Amino acid sequence: MTTKQTFHQTFQFRAYTSRAGYAQLDQVLAQQCVLYNAALEHRRTAWKMAGVRISNQAQRRELTELRRDDPHMAALSRRVQCGTLARLDRAFEAYFRRVAAGEKPGHPRFKSLRRWNTLEVDSPKHERAWLKFLPESGRAYLTLKGLPKLEMKLPEAKARYLQELNLQKKWNGLAITRRGRRVTVTMTFEVTREPRPGTGAIVGLNRGVASTLATSDGLHYQGSVPDAGRRRRLQRQLSRAVIGSRKRRKKLAVYSNFLSREALAKRNEIHRITSKLVSENDFIAIEDYDIRAMTRSGRGTVESPGTNVRLTAQLNRSIREQNWGLIEAQLAYKAAWAGKQFVKVEPQFISQDCSTCGHRRVGPFPNRIFRCRNCGLRLDQDTNAAINVLRLGRAQAGAETPGPDAPQGVC
Repeated sequence: MTTKQTFHQTFQFRAYTSRAGYAQLDQVLAQQCVLYNAALEHRRTAWKMAGVRISNQAQRRELTELRRDDPHMAALSRRVQCGTLARLDRAFEAYFRRVAAGEKPGHPRFKSLRRWNTLEVDSPKHERAWLKFLPESGRAYLTLKGLPKLEMKLPEAKARYLQELNLQKKWNGLAITRRGRRVTVTMTFEVTREPRPGTGAIVGLNRGVASTLATSDGLHYQGSVPDAGRRRRLQRQLSRAVIGSRKRRKKLAVYSNFLSREALAKRNEIHRITSKLVSENDFIAIEDYDIRAMTRSGRGTVESPGTNVRLTAQLNRSIREQNWGLIEAQLAYKAAWAGKQFVKVEPQFISQDCSTCGHRRVGPFPNRIFRCRNCGLRLDQDTNAAINVLRLGRAQAGAETPGPDAPQGVC
């Protein structure tokens, strides 16, 4: 008997508006950035001067008074302004959590207008008239007080699906983001899913730089390759423009749009890979990497400067380009949606142990071929590591049988 589970599913669509609408959206973004900084200053001043901690509810009550006296603030939906205050409250919650855990605190900081590009709508479920679906035309319209009318072009099947979700009153989140020339609307719904039927297949995954993903079956997945040449050209054009000029604003919009399109292509490619892996396998194992520690700068300090700084920076850049964290996050939630098992194993000696006899050999491995000096196994280095990941994952999950036999090596 299969049991249904409830999850949050996010849909992201590109939105369009008029030229005046883009200018209006920029103005609202600037207003919310000022509101965020003012609310942060209010909290900091109250704590420094009187030792009083201002809560989110207190600031919302003050917002009501401000809207009553200021017509410019009243011209915008209160839900947008409450979303800005909720964003600040989440920043303080994360700060207190880090303090309690003994981590680096990282106190909430003031935001720059250049980096403020998202409007969050608080509790959108109370005002469903904002979003209107027209499934027959494949379009949706978002109308919110104080914001321009945003039009989204949706595939017919997805538009009908979103309309059904909207009618079920399970809308949980709404955000509007502008980066360069692109406006994106993100909607979060609460959905109920049934586990997918099992396939009986299992797989171990090894993340790398030469190949984004290598499986224990011998398959290699390569993510999208960034256009480094065009990125350098756009960066040169941007650096040559005078700061504050109209030309620089145009070049910055072009560069921002390029980065957005590049990130979208990477994410879509990873979606394709992770969806395929989850649909074809019932058990997925992957290394538990501390990516933040792996990509930490190697410069060191004045007292103890680092070594091979340039090589370390190049390796860090290569790791970040492979989007290891995004791969892990997508596999985790997609496996949960499908009712599949997903485990993470310790990565120590994964690439140095022989997947057949367990003999440990320290690299380097010429041509990325693992050659075991004990049993004579000859196998691709990443595939050998993926088989080790699968073996450890099955042992960690408590499976009765070990992993599948390793591919036959060449002696």
